[in-house]
Amino acid sequence: MLCRKRVEIASSRIQGVKSFDFTLNELGINLSPKQGPWRYFKTLDLESGRCRIDLDVDEALANIPDKGFHIVPADVTFALK
Repeated sequence: MLCRKRVEIASSRIQGVKSFDFTLNELGINLSPKQGPWRYFKTLDLESGRCRIDLDVDEALANIPDKGFHIVPADVTFALK
């Protein structure tokens, strides 16, 4: 079943590691202040079954209704073979 949601993305730096939070709340009031301060980054349309190099879209779409948010580290590592 296709799932499509427009999400708000906020960024934060926790102990030197940048993170992105995906949430439906435009103001980010459901985000943990312990992991903040959070800053608005952008709005994005997520669709189940679509691939993104920086995000497991299906996992994010499952977590957002259950937890109210989905947090991922911003570090992306590429390996050449």
